[in-house]
Amino acid sequence: MSALLVMLVGMMSLPTPAQAVPFFAGSGHEITLSDGTSIKLQAIAPPAGADQSLPVWCIDLSKSQPGREDVVSIATLTDSKMWGPAELDLTVPQLAVILDEYQLSTDADTLAAIAYLVHANLEESTPQPELGIYDSQSAVDWLVGKVSTEAPTIHARAIELAQYGRDSAAVSYGNAAGGEPGTREGIIEGIGVKNGGGDWIAGRDMTVTMNGPAVFADTGTQEWKGKSQAASLQLAWTATGNGEVTFSTQFDATPAELNVLRNPDVQDTIQFPKPVDPEFITIPGNTWWVNFDFQPVGVSHVEKISDTGTFTDTFTAAADPDYGSGQWLTLDNGTPVPVTYKVSAYHTGNVPPAQSATVPDGAELIGTQTVVAHGPGELSADFTTDKHGFATVVWEVIKADQPSEYRDYIAGDWADSYGIPAETTSYRHPVEVDSTLSIRTTKSGTYFVDDLWVTGFPADHGDFTGDDRFGPDTQAMNQALYFFPAGTTVSDDNADAGQLIAQVDVPAKNGFYPSVGSTEFKALTGDDGEMTPGTYVFVTSFAGDDRVKPFTSSFEDVTEQFTVTAEPSIHTTLMYEQSRGPVPGFGTRTLVDVVTYTNLEPGKTYDLEGTLMDKATAEPLQNQDGQPVTSRLSFTPETANGTVEVAFEVDAALFAGKTTVAFEKLTQDGREVAIHADITDENQTLTFEPGTELKTTATDTSDGDKLIERIPSASITDRVCDVNKTLIPGTEYEIVTALMESDGEPVRDKDGAPVTVTTRFTPQSSDECAEVVIEFDATLVRGKTVVVFEDVLLDGEVIGIHHDLDDADQTVTIEEPTPPAPPPAPKPTPLPKTGATVTILAASGLGLAALGGILVLLRRRGVV
Repeated sequence: MSALLVMLVGMMSLPTPAQAVPFFAGSGHEITLSDGTSIKLQAIAPPAGADQSLPVWCIDLSKSQPGREDVVSIATLTDSKMWGPAELDLTVPQLAVILDEYQLSTDADTLAAIAYLVHANLEESTPQPELGIYDSQSAVDWLVGKVSTEAPTIHARAIELAQYGRDSAAVSYGNAAGGEPGTREGIIEGIGVKNGGGDWIAGRDMTVTMNGPAVFADTGTQEWKGKSQAASLQLAWTATGNGEVTFSTQFDATPAELNVLRNPDVQDTIQFPKPVDPEFITIPGNTWWVNFDFQPVGVSHVEKISDTGTFTDTFTAAADPDYGSGQWLTLDNGTPVPVTYKVSAYHTGNVPPAQSATVPDGAELIGTQTVVAHGPGELSADFTTDKHGFATVVWEVIKADQPSEYRDYIAGDWADSYGIPAETTSYRHPVEVDSTLSIRTTKSGTYFVDDLWVTGFPADHGDFTGDDRFGPDTQAMNQALYFFPAGTTVSDDNADAGQLIAQVDVPAKNGFYPSVGSTEFKALTGDDGEMTPGTYVFVTSFAGDDRVKPFTSSFEDVTEQFTVTAEPSIHTTLMYEQSRGPVPGFGTRTLVDVVTYTNLEPGKTYDLEGTLMDKATAEPLQNQDGQPVTSRLSFTPETANGTVEVAFEVDAALFAGKTTVAFEKLTQDGREVAIHADITDENQTLTFEPGTELKTTATDTSDGDKLIERIPSASITDRVCDVNKTLIPGTEYEIVTALMESDGEPVRDKDGAPVTVTTRFTPQSSDECAEVVIEFDATLVRGKTVVVFEDVLLDGEVIGIHHDLDDADQTVTIEEPTPPAPPPAPKPTPLPKTGATVTILAASGLGLAALGGILVLLRRRGVV
């Protein structure tokens, strides 16, 4: 395409005298119409002084001699009126494209068609009523009517050229734009040239130039050269830094295109001749901000006080607002660039650190960890130290430590300052106080003093005056004396029950403070001048400050207590089944002694021992084993005054008819603290009802006397009677009888089992007696007497017993059996005459006698 935008013009010759207008060589056709009229559709030679290499074109059909104002060239195209028809309508740039391409053509039809198109779009005719031409529109209508019918070839060629102009002329450029704000790379879209139909025009030379911190991805430079495409052109770019980026596109263009595109509202003022330079147009693009990298920073805040050694630093990650766009960079997928922060905590001693841009040499490191931020927001780091005092936290970004795929997104290293107040915490020191209470007795009363050994404060405690973050040291501890009345629990949970006697200040420093006291640290007294019972307690407390934890000693510390006690006492009430009796005189019965105590020391263990006494003898009751009837209980009172119960389980038949009194003794750690032993105290007394009182008689079954032979088949008849006549007629009882030796051991049979007999007995009257027969081997009795013991049971419970080794009525005597009488002497037998039989009998008798002597001897020697 020519570097100049070219316009074509023709003229019409009316039936006038011969024309003298000079025509451009090979300029077109002169068409003779059917009515004799001729139309010249030709290029005209330029006027003097104009570029002679290019033709001009007539725009007034009525002029046979067109002047300067009646012609146009490619450089002086006026506003297009597009008189029609539609297939011939062209804009000035479209006409310019046609002229630029075809105005020097040697084809007469082409040049005639160009002249025809110039009239159809730019006609400024003078009226010719004789031809029916009254204005430019009617002139063009006349012309098109004649050419289309009488020169159809030229009309058809004009239509072809008009379509070419519409397809090739640039009437607008793409609305090119590139880059979302804050991105690191992107694409410029919409680059190109559009024709009047809105279609992209291919083949136009163009240059795209970027300005700012970005380059084209294809070239690595800020310039791209090429041709327009039949579609929107897209060019990829990448940022090289942070800042504003813009671009422009330079298109080659015809002069007429430049005129129209640069001056769309004033093109009708363009005067001939018009300079043809420059031959290009520059279209500016949009402007956007690119982020090549960013600088991660942040601010943090650590909890002011830590009493556990563990503290949390909270960090707000952000992009440095003074670097680049001030925004956190994102990856291609839209997610924020991850940044690894290094977090370090340092111990700084017993005073807050001085702030500095860097960590001082020799700073004592507590620990280091890394935390990844996935975009701006909150992070946290936890640290634990075993060293009391101040600690400070430093956050930093180290570019070299970032993962390689993200490193280029980070501008550089960053760290906040060391010792920033908001990043400094205090792990407070714990105070320890050892102490002991003592008393001073004077003529005016008893005073209390306390010895204190204090450790745990920083050595310079009291000197720190505070700063913008931490408060000054608290200068004093408090020493207070409390009183808990007797019966009140002395404990931390019950501290409100204590009465504050007085308090004094003690320096909040380490050291020994002997005999801390006050004239008000004095024991309370009653109207009688005696000290009021209760417990005095010294409590040491420290309110705490930003360097030292609060401290309060325990109310339960026994070394800080002094107790004035009243004498403990006990009072008892003996009960049977929640009543004062009487107690049935048989069966197993439980007696309960309800013991009320006063003035005991809560929390200590006491032992309570009860004994049942026989009121008649003032001796302890004894059980079947001959042991005193006692019961024991250990308890730990929660309050000074209260009640406990001591239970006695007894065989009531042993004590039928007796009256018993409960004695109680209270001890603590083996020391007797109270006793209640009053044999006349009715509240401690219960009476057993009379039970079955047995009267028994044992005799020889064979003759009814009190003598029994020591023989294997001895038999005793025991007559058992209830002298109290308590037996219920028609009721079955069991009588268990046992034979006892005089020493209290049971008589045993040949198998070693005690000799007992159980007899069922159903009396018909309350005074009926039972007779029990006891058979035994009297040869097995060791002594000379046998005593019969009796137990009477009702429904399995003993209701009466009679066990008395000294009772003669229960006793029988074992006598040796009477030896048998010797046989009578034999009558003399006359001797045989010969004397032979006597000798034999004599010999036989002698032999038996001798044998008997041998058996006795052998028995004595243990042979047989």
